[in-house]
Amino acid sequence: MHRNMWEYTGGYDSGMIGWGGENVDQSLRIHLCGGEIMHALDSYIAHMWRLPGDEKTKAKYTLPSGSLMRNRYRAALSWFDEFIAKAEEQSEFMYWGHGGDRPDVSNVLDIKKKNHCKHFSYFLKKFKFLYEDAGLLPDNVYHIKAHYDNGVMVSDDSRCLELRDKHRLVYVFGIVVYV
Repeated sequence: MHRNMWEYTGGYDSGMIGWGGENVDQSLRIHLCGGEIMHALDSYIAHMWRLPGDEKTKAKYTLPSGSLMRNRYRAALSWFDEFIAKAEEQSEFMYWGHGGDRPDVSNVLDIKKKNHCKHFSYFLKKFKFLYEDAGLLPDNVYHIKAHYDNGVMVSDDSRCLELRDKHRLVYVFGIVVYV
């Protein structure tokens, strides 16, 4: 990333704790604030995997408990606009969706406003072809009413789903999808 774009988009979110979630935040900043992520031919990308019990790959630091999920939620809260309500239905963000203390993301919202960044719907439309080509958008969708009780989804009625052929039912973003 060029330094000008880094500075224009505000760099790392100062409200994040440790690491994790910054990749989501940065990619949304770039796409929604006028930048573009490009693939450079002949480039190499690496990721270090940590192996259990291997001292050579052991982390030399500790992260506060829950920081990764909090950072991911922070990125979603900053960039998803009204789509945050859908994200908060997911188990990993349920705490915040059901009254947990939301982090203050005013620093990111100020950058969005100052730079006239696009709405999250732009991102969804721009990459719609990826979801379609990957077969992630279902032909049939069914909604089952449910609520969360101590972090467990509980059906609001006595109906259940019965699988009758080779297709499967998958729970995606608060809805049951027949695939």
